[in-house]
Amino acid sequence: MGHTSVVGVGASAGGLEACSRLLRALPPATDLAFVVVQHLDPTHPSELAALLGRATTMPVRQASDGQAVDPGHVLAMALDGFSGGATEELNCGLKLVVAKP
Repeated sequence: MGHTSVVGVGASAGGLEACSRLLRALPPATDLAFVVVQHLDPTHPSELAALLGRATTMPVRQASDGQAVDPGHVLAMALDGFSGGATEELNCGLKLVVAKP
């Protein structure tokens, strides 16, 4: 069984257009998996997966706990702040550690 290379992309609340341009520029068939994490206002539900899905033919899903990260797929994850501590772990099939500035 081989390994999957994962590309992590982080953006602030205004980064949707840059993330969309990146996905539009990628080839539709790739062995890479993508995880897009964007900071959003916690008072609004995230539409990140649907919005990114308009920019690529790769499948785009909202990340959920324990979800596998598959090649040729995009996982979208919205952060709505931190619960405290030096880091916060996000588990969606791989462990992402987001450090506070």
